Amino acid sequence: MPGVVRRFEAAFNKQDVDALVGCFTEGATYTDTFFGPHTGHPALREMFARMFREGRDYAAPFAYTGKLHRVVV
Repeated sequence: MPGVVRRFEAAFNKQDVDALVGCFTEGATYTDTFFGPHTGHPALREMFARMFREGRDYAAPFAYTGKLHRVVV
């Protein structure tokens, strides 16, 4: 599995917002099924912080199929 996906998985499961944001380029958009789309590091940081602050027992198990052009969590 590509390194960035494993880094995202590890950071998410540790609820490490800084490491999560570091998995994205500055202009990247992350679309969460509950929180919706967020673009750019400041918006991503706030969304992940809110997710962990308001949510419970979040974990991100990933399966990699060998093709990566878009990651959907």
